[in-house]
Amino acid sequence: MKHPKLLSEGRKQIKVFYIDADKDIDIKSLNAMMKEAKALYDKPKIV
Repeated sequence: MKHPKLLSEGRKQIKVFYIDADKDIDIKSLNAMMKEAKALYDKPKIV
């Protein structure tokens, strides 16, 4: 997945979406990431 708010910080397989406990969660970005993730899992698999 590619999203500007997902940070890999040197990791190869996992990206992180940081949430500041003192601020509201960025729902638009979170929804966009969830839609992209769902689309990846909904794609037909070639076996």
